[in-house]
Amino acid sequence: MSNIIKNYLNAQYKYRLDTDVLFEKPQMKVELGGLSNKAVNFVIGHQLTNTDLWTTFVDQYRIQNDGPEQRWRGEYWGKMMRGACFMYKATQNPELYKSIVKSILDMLSTQDDDGRFSTYKKEYEFKGWDIWCRKYVMLGFIYFLEISHDEELKSKVLEALKKHADYIINNVNEGKIDLFETAYCWGCLQSSSILEPFIKLYALTDDQKYFEYAKYIVNKGGSSMGNMIEAALDKNKMPSEYPVTKAYECMSFFEGVAEFYSVTKEEKYKEAFLNFVNQIIKTDFTVVGGTGTYDELFDNSTEHQTEYRVEVMQETCVTVTLLKVLVRALELTEDPVFADKIEVAYYNCLMNATNFNKNDELYWGREFIEQYDMDYSPTSAWVKKIKGYTFDSYAPLYKQSRNRKTGGFNFMEGGKSYGCCACIGSLGTSILPLYAVMNSKKGIVINFFDTATYEFLTPNGQKGLVEIEGHYPMDGALKIYVRVPNPEKFSIKVRVPEFVDKAVINGIEVEKGSYYEIDKEWNNDIVPINFEFGLVAKELKDKIYVIKGPIVFAADDRIQDLDVKATNEIKEFKKIKTPFNSNEAFDVTFSNGNTIKLVDYGSSGSNWHRGENKISVFLDK
Repeated sequence: MSNIIKNYLNAQYKYRLDTDVLFEKPQMKVELGGLSNKAVNFVIGHQLTNTDLWTTFVDQYRIQNDGPEQRWRGEYWGKMMRGACFMYKATQNPELYKSIVKSILDMLSTQDDDGRFSTYKKEYEFKGWDIWCRKYVMLGFIYFLEISHDEELKSKVLEALKKHADYIINNVNEGKIDLFETAYCWGCLQSSSILEPFIKLYALTDDQKYFEYAKYIVNKGGSSMGNMIEAALDKNKMPSEYPVTKAYECMSFFEGVAEFYSVTKEEKYKEAFLNFVNQIIKTDFTVVGGTGTYDELFDNSTEHQTEYRVEVMQETCVTVTLLKVLVRALELTEDPVFADKIEVAYYNCLMNATNFNKNDELYWGREFIEQYDMDYSPTSAWVKKIKGYTFDSYAPLYKQSRNRKTGGFNFMEGGKSYGCCACIGSLGTSILPLYAVMNSKKGIVINFFDTATYEFLTPNGQKGLVEIEGHYPMDGALKIYVRVPNPEKFSIKVRVPEFVDKAVINGIEVEKGSYYEIDKEWNNDIVPINFEFGLVAKELKDKIYVIKGPIVFAADDRIQDLDVKATNEIKEFKKIKTPFNSNEAFDVTFSNGNTIKLVDYGSSGSNWHRGENKISVFLDK
């Protein structure tokens, strides 16, 4: 199987053959269903095939208006391009591919004679968020190289990418502009996150100068405020105790550290990365899969998540980057805990941020309007034209509303506007279907269970099909059909979630929180699975919350008073229909006699009108 994997791996991943346990399967036929399909179709239709958005984001590289105020409009294109490429890998959608290629060609036309792609004019360059934005240009192009069907276009992109990278090396380096002088906050951690595309570019080209530049970044430690790698090597140190606690930028830097490990094979970088991820899970992971309950910072949110916050929390950029970081940890270890956490974050925090209702009102809570003293009315017509931003920026937990603030907001010419979280969300949407079925060196591994059909390669190179049938995550009764043209012996591992009460596969009760391996000759087989899980009330810090499998439930003030009291014991429950779109909802009667209407968190708070629709995961005891 190693030779099969080696043959289909994109060059940027070739070093992973020696370090990884799981591998993204080749881009082959896929048919999606379930909740992830609902999200994928919405995001492709609402955002990723919207010509107005693509053109607007590329135009920022022609206008170059970020410099005077050191803004970050330049991140929008690269974020959305990376997400679009991941989404194409997950779906093979031909219309999406056309939109991607059109925007790639448009973006290539903005490169200047010096090789720069930048929204900063030269007199302002390498300040503020310039390097951060240049990083996203690199990532957008690098991930396009992975999906492109056009060898000539790939060559043009790679040449443009190298010129862009070379300009950075020639200007920000030892004896030139110091990396730690290129931003005004976070000790330039955001600039250090350009480590990831540089190490990927080295893998693509084998050009030693890109590896040397990656070493330059790593040796500086990530931030002028303190060495982030050394902090992570202390396995007892929480991310909220690191020199920099800005969650999104911190995770972005450690994505590069993980890639640096794959190339160098130096164990300390793997150790730092995995310590970091495990500490997030332990100390900064909420029940809905978000991180950071104070603004956009690591804050030991596992402990603080039940507290009422005026400030925004659980930034969507953080949730999406966490999903990507968890995938990388899963690839390195095959530890099912990372898949468990992906599932929780995807079905709850990410779904809650997705603007399925196409709310087109740009509303910042009163406290933020007063704080920033800005008038957002000039962009209201644009927001209505694009039928709202595709993703919200923050996810509330206790008696708060969605759409209270747009993260990374910028005005653009012609009354246009957008935000960073709205751009990054599509990457998150791709994660669950893209990594549901992966390759191992012995066969395949099934991580997630939304209804879908995936084509895959066997160890002997046959094209097989895996079909997942059921109503997961609402129900744990599943059937997995495995079909290969000719009988072949190989391994299939099935993830058994930690949260199940009981798991039965092929009639055998199996250990939860593990991968169950079936190593046999496959041809035309059915694997019956039953994951038993029910509605459960849990207590945390004198608050009550309700879960069912990976789904967390919330009270929504459109149907339920949020001040009602609950207990940690459920007496009975029954399914109900809600007057708004929802995936699942219940009348839940607790031991104190109170019956409370609860809806899946992903569907809650979906009326964004001026903060009027409040929700609460945590119920008062």
